[in-house]
Amino acid sequence: MANPKSTQMWFAKARMDLKTAKFLNPVEQDFFGSIVFHSQQCAEKAIKGFLTYNNIRVLKTHDMDKLLKSVSTADPHLADRYVSVVNLTRYAVEYRYPDAELMLPPLTEKDVNQAIELAAKMLEELSGFVK
Repeated sequence: MANPKSTQMWFAKARMDLKTAKFLNPVEQDFFGSIVFHSQQCAEKAIKGFLTYNNIRVLKTHDMDKLLKSVSTADPHLADRYVSVVNLTRYAVEYRYPDAELMLPPLTEKDVNQAIELAAKMLEELSGFVK
């Protein structure tokens, strides 16, 4: 049986990350890395809440591809709809460190808005499965 308290805690943390991302946007480019990080975290935690609800082992990873594969054990069609979330994986770590500016393409306003939009969509849909 699902652990309702743990499930709700995952979704509460996901909502907080989404609120943080939205609060920082569209402040200024200096916050783009933090915004995409919190967007990724929102999506990751929403998936983990969904997995918890479905009694599927939650992996300790930021790798969205691995997490989606876990989702597919509960609902393959749902996982297929969110293939694009794999792109958020790089925001979990890569853009959080100073050398990212030297090695990675700069984040754009479009990147930021897409990350927030995808995270919000995932949170809304995945939390909707929880009764």
